[in-house]
Amino acid sequence: MSKKNDLSLLLASKNMGAAIGDPKDLDYDGTITAQDARKLISLCSRERCALN
Repeated sequence: MSKKNDLSLLLASKNMGAAIGDPKDLDYDGTITAQDARKLISLCSRERCALN
């Protein structure tokens, strides 16, 4: 799955609790937040996480 698609999934879960090991909880704080989105974006290798 692309990072752009991953970001959409992450944002759809924003402000929700996360189970231990939830891949959307990138900062491991137990909640899906904007910090997780920022961390995911930092992993993108193309501007705006472009697919092509």
